[in-house]
Amino acid sequence: MKKRIWAIRLTLLIGVSIISLFISILMQGPLLTYYINTSFILGLIFLIITGISFIIFFGFFTVFVEGWKKLYYTKDPYEDKSHWSYDKKITTPKQGMIMLRQNAKYELFLFLPLFLGFSLLVQSFTLLYLFSY
Repeated sequence: MKKRIWAIRLTLLIGVSIISLFISILMQGPLLTYYINTSFILGLIFLIITGISFIIFFGFFTVFVEGWKKLYYTKDPYEDKSHWSYDKKITTPKQGMIMLRQNAKYELFLFLPLFLGFSLLVQSFTLLYLFSY
């Protein structure tokens, strides 16, 4: 499974690098300069996607939502809250599927853009360093 994930990541990195190359060809100027700029901008876009996903997934806004609920929500004394639990144990196959989907969502919106963003930034900095002298 780990080899498959890395194969997908590397395949997407090569694909995004080729897309960056095509974009730099379309700009009609010095190819290497535009390739470095395009890969840098694409790397920053992927890092922004990772940052936004991280903020949404790990509950930065939960504090504000809870505050608004406490401010505007009147408590009902007859409400049963015994079904709320923070237990992460998998007891049914449906919960197992939910955990697999959660991990796939993290891979798609956190780890994959993070890998692509850092790889494209390292690529652009390396090319800039090698060809600036």
